[in-house]
Amino acid sequence: PGIYIDTMQTIYGLDSVVELSFSHIPAPVVELQPFPTDTICIEEDFAFLPMATPAGGTYQGNGIVGNELDLYAAGLGMQELIYTYTDTATGCSNSDSAAIEIVLCLLVEQIGAALNCKVFPNPTNGLLFIKLPETSDQATLIQLFDGRGRALYSNTLVSKSATIQLQAYPPGIYYLKIQSGESVEVRKVILN
Repeated sequence: PGIYIDTMQTIYGLDSVVELSFSHIPAPVVELQPFPTDTICIEEDFAFLPMATPAGGTYQGNGIVGNELDLYAAGLGMQELIYTYTDTATGCSNSDSAAIEIVLCLLVEQIGAALNCKVFPNPTNGLLFIKLPETSDQATLIQLFDGRGRALYSNTLVSKSATIQLQAYPPGIYYLKIQSGESVEVRKVILN
């Protein structure tokens, strides 16, 4: 801040003096609280946006709906949330950010012993075959989830094999959850 002076001379010898006064207006102090945890399961659907000061700013990022974060709209992976506040008196603005990783918790859910079932072909062009071991004597729940954790297919098997038709789904990565009693397996399935 201060007063700055500059002089100029034209080719005809005329002098000019320019005087400018500058003042420093500090940007507002903006603080966005972090999310309560570093990761959140996409299956929880929504998460509240963290508190920010001063009030009256705007949030930016994928999946923001009102004062919540739509986890499915935001998608899997690391998501950054930015809070920007503009002081109406000075026109100065500032921002702060917080990050959270949205994860598919089905993969964390593996408990008990593995089922040792066969899932083929993988990658597949549309038909997926599941063969349970001959030692399996319990009803088996089979569920298919898309990459965002949404359930697309669910069926309880009483036989030792099943076929799932995937032709109606777009190419991408899917997750097949197979559960028999306390044993759970989750397999990544690639649809071409």
